[in-house]
Amino acid sequence: MEQRELKVKDVPTPGISEDTRSLLRKVKRITCLLLVLLPSLLALSCSPAPAPATAGTITEFPIPTAGSQPEGITSGPDQALWFAEGGGDKIGRISTSGTITAFTLPTADSRPYRITSGPDQALWFTEAQGNKIGRISTGGTITEFAIPTPQCWPGGITRGPDNRLWFTEKLGTKIGQITTG
Repeated sequence: MEQRELKVKDVPTPGISEDTRSLLRKVKRITCLLLVLLPSLLALSCSPAPAPATAGTITEFPIPTAGSQPEGITSGPDQALWFAEGGGDKIGRISTSGTITAFTLPTADSRPYRITSGPDQALWFTEAQGNKIGRISTGGTITEFAIPTPQCWPGGITRGPDNRLWFTEKLGTKIGQITTG
């Protein structure tokens, strides 16, 4: 690119101080510089913004259990994600890098459905067909709690603002609550 030297001609102006003349010279130089750079600045401002590189990218991780039918998923206290394998009678854990570990439930054909993080640093889940609420520690220890209403088909489960766990009894037409401590 060719470089050009800008020269500003000094015109004698009677009655203007030397400081004012100096300031006017600076203003003229800046104006000339802007006139030279203006086309480049306009070209940059009209460029379209680049699209985000990762927007909409989906990555899938196959679950090792055949017919697992994954249901609810939640973040765990161990920086992993935990999910219910409704067709596999297991609770799954997946790291953010994609490593999957599965924990088999003690009750056969229990159909785990939804899962949530509890205030006790464990994961709590519903066993729809087993008619139980389950608890699994991040180390994989499982405890099950029978629901008093027979065949109520527990569904959703969440941590309430009172730090208790609340769940739905789909066929029992009730809302249940379980303590964690």
